[in-house]
Amino acid sequence: MAFIDNLRWGLRTKSLVALTLILGLALCFAFFAGDFALDMMRKELGSSFVKSHVSLLKERVRTKVLPELTLTRQLAQSSVTHRWLADEENLRLRAEFFEEAETYRRSFADRSYAAISAKSKAYYQNSANQTYSEAPRYFVNPDRAADEWFFLTLKQKEEYSFNVDGTSPTLKRTLIWINVLARDKAGTAMGVVSTGLDLTDFLAQFVHTKEKGILPIFMSPEGAIQAHPDPSLISYVAMRGIDPSKTIYALLDREDERNALRATLSNSARQTDKYPVTVVSAMMQGKPRLLGISYVPELKWFAVSVIDLQQAGVLDGDTLAGLASAGLVVALVLVLLTQLGFDQLVLSPLLRLTRTVSQCVDGNYSVALHTSRKDELGDLTRSFDTMVTSVREHTETLETKVAERTADLSLAHAKIEEAHHELTDSIRYASFYQSALLPDMTISNVNPNASFVVWKPRDVVGGDLYFMRPTAEGCFIGLVDCAGHGVPGAFMTMIAYAALDTSLAMIGPKDPAALLTRFDDTVRSILPRARFGQITTDMDMALCYVDYAQQNVVYAGAKLPLYWVDQTGEGQAKPSRRNIAGQRKGEFENQTLEAVPGRLFYLSSDGFLDQAGGSEGFGLGTTRFTACLRAHAQLPLLAQKSALENLLSQWKGDLPQRDDVTVLGFCPSLFVSPDILKG
Repeated sequence: MAFIDNLRWGLRTKSLVALTLILGLALCFAFFAGDFALDMMRKELGSSFVKSHVSLLKERVRTKVLPELTLTRQLAQSSVTHRWLADEENLRLRAEFFEEAETYRRSFADRSYAAISAKSKAYYQNSANQTYSEAPRYFVNPDRAADEWFFLTLKQKEEYSFNVDGTSPTLKRTLIWINVLARDKAGTAMGVVSTGLDLTDFLAQFVHTKEKGILPIFMSPEGAIQAHPDPSLISYVAMRGIDPSKTIYALLDREDERNALRATLSNSARQTDKYPVTVVSAMMQGKPRLLGISYVPELKWFAVSVIDLQQAGVLDGDTLAGLASAGLVVALVLVLLTQLGFDQLVLSPLLRLTRTVSQCVDGNYSVALHTSRKDELGDLTRSFDTMVTSVREHTETLETKVAERTADLSLAHAKIEEAHHELTDSIRYASFYQSALLPDMTISNVNPNASFVVWKPRDVVGGDLYFMRPTAEGCFIGLVDCAGHGVPGAFMTMIAYAALDTSLAMIGPKDPAALLTRFDDTVRSILPRARFGQITTDMDMALCYVDYAQQNVVYAGAKLPLYWVDQTGEGQAKPSRRNIAGQRKGEFENQTLEAVPGRLFYLSSDGFLDQAGGSEGFGLGTTRFTACLRAHAQLPLLAQKSALENLLSQWKGDLPQRDDVTVLGFCPSLFVSPDILKG
């Protein structure tokens, strides 16, 4: 509702619009929720309805078919039938069979029966519409498509089967045949005894329905349609083979629903102890349908009731529309009554209060509201009167208090400026003193381009210290990365500088490993022991001694490696994993590397490698650092310095510098002239 607040409307208009919007949202929610609820109710009621309908359909069919099946089985299992089929040419046995068969015929619903001999292939049949005969009507032939059902029936393991045949060649009608095998004691099929149900009567009695939105179907376990209001969809003589276009699956629109229905039919047919009704939702011929499915074990068919919930009238749409219209009218009346009450109880008092506030804004604090209301607006009005009185009293003394506070703030600001100036001068002097400790990177006047240094403290002063001390026999080079930065880091560099001088005086520069060990002991003796575990005072360090006579570099490091690059490749000397003045003392070893002509060496504090940047804000890393060294190894050292500075600047971008940065590069073969080396 925030957009309503920004409109230039009165409060009455805004409240009416807000109520209307709330009503609209409520109605929308009610519409969608009601539609969802109605859909759920329709599905639930439809599910119950389709279960009841298919159960009733199933029982009606069983009531019709079971007596026919029972009579046919009795005739097929009769000893008279078995004796005659065993000796078909015996006239006495034949007369006994037809005499008994006639008693059954009069009990059959279709008043017809048929008996087919497996031995002679003779087809005997009598019905109410035929002249009685004990002679074969014709002989079945395995090569005739119309007789294929008989030979398939002889091969089946089941005692009986149902078959929807085409027009009977003798009865001239389409029948649902009940075919029962007559077997001897050894289980050999002697023949088939059959009776039929007129398909037209069956469809009229069980499939055709006047109920709107309901479609009864009978089908085989394979999905072949055995009974349907549209006879063209019926799969006749399904035991020969199933036409896919005449199955229940051909009526479904989606493949996943066809697969689900196949699984449902398979599971239902296997439940031999009971055959519950299963309800399946599916899209059939472009419309959503509910399918109630129940297995009829006596027919070995499935009874299916297909219901269109929209047409079946599970819920009366006209009644629901009337209720919705009445609800809308009631809602509109409630909005109008709510608006009138809100205007009388809230808006009118607020408008009066608003006019009084406008007078106070203009400087008229003599106004006052009086009310006898005992509700929240009455409390607000009385609070407003109290506020106006307080404002009038405070206004009279406010200017004096403001002047006093302004003077106090000016004095405090002057003191802060003075303290800041003193602190800034102190740090500036500290930077000057720290810079004085750092050496001049020009080793000799022979080749001033033998080394370079990138030194960028994060603050005015920093915690990185480098040194380079040439002698007649060689040059001592080192880098210390002290814990911390800024003023604390600068103090640590003072301690490191003093400890290094003390250690050099005792050990000398030619054994960096021993010098590191002595340096570690000296720092630990300087720092108070209580500081371990409380504050971080450790240091990363690398020491190198360039021996002119041996033309090599002796290196030892505490967590700071020595990188090298030449024409043959690149590499690094690994440092000790312990640092200086850490929780545990480290053990340091010397490593000797040849100072062949053109080989360059580099030392770097972790501030360069850990600088965040790039598109993801990750650290620059060793890989990018060494790639830059390798790419610019053929340039003069001062040009390499510029390349490293450019890499750092581009990688960092707009991000702040995280730590002190120091990179020291040197080429030992350029420290002295070839003549001096030969001497």
